[in-house]
Amino acid sequence: MINRTVLQGRLTKDPALNTTSNGVEVCNFTVAWSEKYRETETTCFLNCVAWRQTGAFVKQYFSRGKEIGVEGQLVTRTYTDRDGNNRSTTELVCDKVHFCGKKS
Repeated sequence: MINRTVLQGRLTKDPALNTTSNGVEVCNFTVAWSEKYRETETTCFLNCVAWRQTGAFVKQYFSRGKEIGVEGQLVTRTYTDRDGNNRSTTELVCDKVHFCGKKS
């Protein structure tokens, strides 16, 4: 089976870098991109997560509105929220991150 996703878009807000209880860095961010066909424009958002050095790299070099290229695996996971409700989310676990667009 192949599970590989590559996309290019812009960050919707500044990346959030946290550390797990085991001391591993994890960075969460959302990438948005749009597609236009004639008069109709569709905008999509995808939650992304980058671990260890990749996560630290994203936090250091990217911010809200910056263009980014990401590669990784789509993963669906389930969790229980603060109110005790079962939730599921699909996110891209990034193993490669690329600069895109104009230099700033």
